[in-house]
Amino acid sequence: MENLFTKSNNNVNLLTLNDYCLEKIFQHLDLRQQLRLSLCHSRLDKIFTYMICPRLQRTFYLEELLQFSTWEQRQFLKSVGIYMERFVIAKEYQGFKSIRNIRALLQEFHLRIKSLYIIAWMPVQYRTLLTSLQLSYIGELEMYRCKLKDKDLKYFLKLPNLKVLGLACNYSIKGTYLKCFGKLERLSLYHCWNISNDEFSQCCRHLQLSYLDIRSSIRTTETVVDLCKNLDTIKLSGFIEDIVKLPKLRSLEVDHSNSPITIRFYNALVEHHADNLRELKLTGKTYLILPTVARIVRLHKLRTLWLGDHAYNGSEQVVQLVTKLSDLEEISLHYSLRIRDQHLLPLIIKCTKLKRINLRMCRYITNNFIWSTLEILSKRIAAAQPLVILVYGTRIKADILRSSVYHKNRHLLKLLFHADKPLTGLVNEGSSFEINDFELNRTTIDTIDVEFMNDSSEENSIGEQH
Repeated sequence: MENLFTKSNNNVNLLTLNDYCLEKIFQHLDLRQQLRLSLCHSRLDKIFTYMICPRLQRTFYLEELLQFSTWEQRQFLKSVGIYMERFVIAKEYQGFKSIRNIRALLQEFHLRIKSLYIIAWMPVQYRTLLTSLQLSYIGELEMYRCKLKDKDLKYFLKLPNLKVLGLACNYSIKGTYLKCFGKLERLSLYHCWNISNDEFSQCCRHLQLSYLDIRSSIRTTETVVDLCKNLDTIKLSGFIEDIVKLPKLRSLEVDHSNSPITIRFYNALVEHHADNLRELKLTGKTYLILPTVARIVRLHKLRTLWLGDHAYNGSEQVVQLVTKLSDLEEISLHYSLRIRDQHLLPLIIKCTKLKRINLRMCRYITNNFIWSTLEILSKRIAAAQPLVILVYGTRIKADILRSSVYHKNRHLLKLLFHADKPLTGLVNEGSSFEINDFELNRTTIDTIDVEFMNDSSEENSIGEQH
């Protein structure tokens, strides 16, 4: 590194470059390399702190921090810590010796983390971590599969400004202390099947919830309709027609595997919420007949539509009906065996606000759909973000990422390849309670994308042939 700061016949002093050139150099490095470079000189430290750090992602994973040396960890928390908003911690990262040092550093720098997501940690581990943070700043806490009991919930009452609490897959919770979280607005009880109806009723009576996930947990939903008048989002297993009477309902997710939804329910949904329902997510393998889809599209303000997991729910006729939803931004047609390339093109043409399409396991979708989509998108004014399409399990292979055509048009279209998992919607787009989305972020196609784009020896790619 010394040669970077001295002039000779063979090199130029790095510090003679202006700030914008130095910023460009930083942008070509990964985070650890950026940290190391910033430690070389005070001016480089300023470039990193004031020009690079504000643009870094606000979500950080403990796994990455554990790969740094102690000195790098300190520099990271000193420079980047003020910008960290979400911290994701998972069980597979707990064996590193440096985790104790990280807790000490977290306490030293008084990080103001707003969202904390903990996956499969035991109570003794996360309690120690919480004492290292500024508890008054934590507004979101996700405890996924952490073997929580009611006494552990009592400990979380020390978070005075907690508004979001995810307790998915903590099977021993009975809900004794839920009613004590007075500021809570969003609550996930997915797979908390030991929650009693009495405790749940008390929770609904004392809290002003706007979001509630009771999939695979609460069987009685009449309480929700009677006591949760502020709900705008609810997730259920099965259904009850009275749910449509929630006055502020904006998002509804129903797993209808065991209890198919009746036409009468959709009629009631259209009657009460045709002008205000924004999301309808149907999961489970119940077959949707065309008259049902025809009623669904009468919810003409929908922005998100999932059409269940049945292999025959998607078809040319279904897509034609869906094109009536002019505000549609996200659609899930995954597992559809009747969908072909040409069937989807009217969706791309007519639904101009589309941002995300889930085509996982649609086995007859090919590269031709991608090329046709790019042709359609190229004739429009470019959107702020590319159209994201999930294509795992289709006939589209990852080789397409080597294409110069795809690389040239990444501002229009982004392809993602990731395996299907329960509870997940679109990667990066699931709710904060769908923690699998965060796990999937570690293995999305972005990593593959970089590897392929850096492989200059394989430029004779599919896109060039096209």
